[in-house]
Amino acid sequence: MSNKNTNSSKIIFGFALAVIFAFPITANITGKFNAGYRFKEDLSKIMINGQFGFLNKNGKIQIECKYDQVTDFNSGFSVVRSNSKYGVINTTGHKITDLKYDYIEPFQEGLALFRNNGKFGFLDMDGKEALPAKYEFAMAFNEGLAVIKENGKTGFINIEGEKVIAPNFDLAMSFREGTAPVMINNKWGYINKAGELIIEADFDFASNFKEGKATVRQGNKAAILLTNGKYITTFDYENVSEFNNGTALFMKDGKYGIIGKKGTVKIANLKNAIETNSLLYAFEENGAWGLLNQKGEQVLTPTYTNIGSFNEGLAVVEKDGKYGYINQIGEVVVPLRFDSASEFSNARAAVKLNNIYYFINPLGQETMALALDNTVNPNKIYIQLKAHDSIKEGKVNVLASLK
Repeated sequence: MSNKNTNSSKIIFGFALAVIFAFPITANITGKFNAGYRFKEDLSKIMINGQFGFLNKNGKIQIECKYDQVTDFNSGFSVVRSNSKYGVINTTGHKITDLKYDYIEPFQEGLALFRNNGKFGFLDMDGKEALPAKYEFAMAFNEGLAVIKENGKTGFINIEGEKVIAPNFDLAMSFREGTAPVMINNKWGYINKAGELIIEADFDFASNFKEGKATVRQGNKAAILLTNGKYITTFDYENVSEFNNGTALFMKDGKYGIIGKKGTVKIANLKNAIETNSLLYAFEENGAWGLLNQKGEQVLTPTYTNIGSFNEGLAVVEKDGKYGYINQIGEVVVPLRFDSASEFSNARAAVKLNNIYYFINPLGQETMALALDNTVNPNKIYIQLKAHDSIKEGKVNVLASLK
């Protein structure tokens, strides 16, 4: 896919609308239409007339746009909001709960945290209140246990609602890798699933363990702690991120670096650095961003204004106000020609060019296009499936009308 070809044949509309309608097409100028969302579980959020619903990959509105807000689908469910009340729908749009809750989180380990009348409880996947709203505070289930608060103290319940660790702590975080940070007398330590204190509460902050390592803080300095209570660094850092695939980012003296699983610094003194959901880190040098591997070696010379996280092997990059995609060795896979771009999900990414929304595949081929006409056919939203792989070019159809 080259810039020359795409600029000459696809910029105006990239399909038959450019020929059928000799007028300017605009999108989202009213704030009532937005199709720039990602696909999750084969459905993408879409906003029409300021209300949200879901679009499928066949270019059909699968779930009517009638909600004030919706979440991406997760495990077959979306949390929806209307008139400040929350409920849950499935992929057919069927409501498994009425919209009557003050707040609902997405399902995790088969249960969804909700809040009603100031109390917290849990819904099951049938929409029933498996654990009624009786807790002062609660967090989602993780590793079979959930944080709950009663009478000002925090403990843990199992999915049956049984208190397996009594509410004796000032605060607590979820379990991960068999341990949970807890606060006792304003200091943080760690417990196991039996509720036993396995690392003394000596810290001003303590993160969850990830890959057997956690960040703990004393005063303004942080160190890396192992599950046996030993350290692999001294308290020399302003902060350390969680470990991913054996390395983590750290900040020291206002500069960033990469540290290994044994506490060995791979690279330091970076102006800025971020994780990218891969074995790579984006780093900034002289106002441009490039990529480093876990050894601190340059994979991509600083080139771009911004580099996003990698999803499905590709990352959004920006330069000179245009967006495209690179792979994990820094090669441009989709040329930088779009006005905006989102991350890949379900082998699709939403991009925008000349006020037209497109969904593209990882080859940069346009699979769908949507646009709003405000001239000849005022407020009509047009959609067309694009030719790609074995899919034939579809007709230009009216998807909806703005009110």
